[in-house]
Amino acid sequence: MSEQRIDIVVEERQILTTYDFTKKLAEFRKFLIEKKYITIDADDGDTWRFYVVENGKATDTVRLDEEQYIPVSVHIYDTNKIFVGNLKKKLDVFADTLRQYFRFDVSHNLDDLRKLLTEKKFIDADTDTSAWRFVSPSAKDLKDITEAIIGIQSEDQMVVKKFLYGSNKVRLADIKRKKNPDLIGVAADYFENKDIQVTIQRNDGHSSNKIVPILMTNVRPANKLGVKADFSNVVLCEKETEIGIRINTKTHGGFGYSITVEEGDPIQGWNCVPFTGWTTWTMDWSRHAIVVTSAKDLGIPTQEAVGHRRVYIKVWRYLSYKDKTGVHQVDENAPKPKAMSILSGGIDVAGGDDVESGAFKEGEDTDNHVGGGWIADQVEDKNEILGAFDIDFFVFKTAEAAQNMVESRINPVYD
Repeated sequence: MSEQRIDIVVEERQILTTYDFTKKLAEFRKFLIEKKYITIDADDGDTWRFYVVENGKATDTVRLDEEQYIPVSVHIYDTNKIFVGNLKKKLDVFADTLRQYFRFDVSHNLDDLRKLLTEKKFIDADTDTSAWRFVSPSAKDLKDITEAIIGIQSEDQMVVKKFLYGSNKVRLADIKRKKNPDLIGVAADYFENKDIQVTIQRNDGHSSNKIVPILMTNVRPANKLGVKADFSNVVLCEKETEIGIRINTKTHGGFGYSITVEEGDPIQGWNCVPFTGWTTWTMDWSRHAIVVTSAKDLGIPTQEAVGHRRVYIKVWRYLSYKDKTGVHQVDENAPKPKAMSILSGGIDVAGGDDVESGAFKEGEDTDNHVGGGWIADQVEDKNEILGAFDIDFFVFKTAEAAQNMVESRINPVYD
């Protein structure tokens, strides 16, 4: 029989070529190796298998010793496809600044994976000052964020496939390092308190080459002993990222607010807006962009860095204002009530050696500056707090570290 078009599905790749469907799978395997469509690892042996596909789903694998008897045509599906997979999944493993791929049989337990990572010298065995632990991608049903760290005594009971939550990524955190401890927290799209949501946006007009700021809540060091530093909200940026700080109210037509830094000039000392959402792009009524940079690069001593990275946002009730058309009640523009959202992101891990305290400086003029029209007789109630936030800003030491963090993030898939 002449050759036919065949679509070879090899893990995430699809390869279009031609082949004689009457030939046996054993011959087809040699063809795949010769063409380098599959690569045999000298240490692992040949762990590639042809899969049985039924109704679009892989249900079983073909035994290696049976391939010499089975024609390729038997395992063709969807007219011309054949699926080739590896018994050992290609895992993308992260540990602080380290990253490496490993082939591993995910039907085995975490303790077996630890043995492999130790044998390959990717991580070291526990010492008095360092101890690597696997971190679960799932934040579901955790009473304390550190419950995401898998105890070494539990590793022989946890199957790697279930631990992955649909991804191929594995993160480890050092639970003993005191200097520059790793940080773990819940990934978030925004921060929320009472009626208010806050998100940190990238100024795409000037910083489109930077990563989008990463938001985390309920953050604490992986080292539970000896490190006294928990964070309600954390933002991770590349150095020199220009940002906007967006505030949204869920039930009011506007609000008053301030954005201040514990040590340093305010980002926005005071403002009232008759809108349900507003983004502050510039430093306190100027045209200068808000730039997140490194406290160290600004010459701020380490012991003073906390005050320069910590931002306080306070939002209060705005009642009415007067303009040339008359007096307006702010809540006339209140949005219709809707169901409260629930934050249920995965766990993020930030390598302690990858990040340092952030700080703020004025950037160049930005087109995002918005001037206001004539308004008078503004009535506000600063005692009625709609929401309050403290946010710690950190920056990545290098662009590579920032990209590494982005690629390590997992959106868990629940069965």
